[in-house]
Amino acid sequence: MKDFLIVTDMNSDIMPDVAQSLGVRVLPMPYIMDDVAYENKLGDPGIDIKEFYNLIRAGKLATTIQRNPTEYEELFSNLLSEGKDVLYLCFSAALSGSYTSAKLAEKEINAKFKENKLIVLDSECMSLGLALLTYHTVMKKREGLSIDEVANWVLENRKKLVHIVAVDDLFHFMRGGRVSATAAVVGSALGIKPILHIDDKGALVPTNKVRGRRQSLDFLVKTMEERTIDPGKQVVFICHSDCEEDAKYVANEIRKRWGNKEIYIGYIGPVIGSHTGTGTVSLFFMGNYK
Repeated sequence: MKDFLIVTDMNSDIMPDVAQSLGVRVLPMPYIMDDVAYENKLGDPGIDIKEFYNLIRAGKLATTIQRNPTEYEELFSNLLSEGKDVLYLCFSAALSGSYTSAKLAEKEINAKFKENKLIVLDSECMSLGLALLTYHTVMKKREGLSIDEVANWVLENRKKLVHIVAVDDLFHFMRGGRVSATAAVVGSALGIKPILHIDDKGALVPTNKVRGRRQSLDFLVKTMEERTIDPGKQVVFICHSDCEEDAKYVANEIRKRWGNKEIYIGYIGPVIGSHTGTGTVSLFFMGNYK
């Protein structure tokens, strides 16, 4: 069976040690801060991640840049020149135009490279949810599945990867135009903490409102209990936007309840962080439904 590469991008926020252990390739993703363009690369976010969030706290806004098809063609050509097929797990199409650009590049690339093929898939995931999908994809490859069999597994299982998100900073959502000033002021005064999730279309949508930070973090764990069978056997990824102690709290609650051995905690990188602001904690696991 022909060997193939599994590739994702830095919208997965995948940690360098995890990427290395999985043997996956990770494409850099661009963003802008203070009119300066940066690339979020594996192990190098462009701006030190703590400094990035300090700038966000100071009121700075970062913006994201969509890769065009020509850029994707160059990235894919470099990968395919190694003589292997490539399976690319892309950031959710419902959240970015990256998937459209990558699919346009896929057509050109497959016409150019006759001996090797490229498969581009919409992961319907974001941040460490995409990293966790990548993890499971690698596990399927290690079981001996072909590139087409692995691709089919992704299409059949991507809607089972749960993303549950606790938001703390409503004012960042206000600055980014995602909630009104009134909602931000009233919500903050009442201690309202929105809970978001990725739906079956790969879009990030509100699902609940919880009063109090600790209650919002507990809600993440409660959701895991409700949406998966045998939660103690789950591989769990948790990401945060510069609130590591809150992420560790969620991890410890999961360990106390079910004794999970594989829990990975990482930062939300600058591309996703430009939308979340500080104080966001997200929990990811395979469930019965999203």
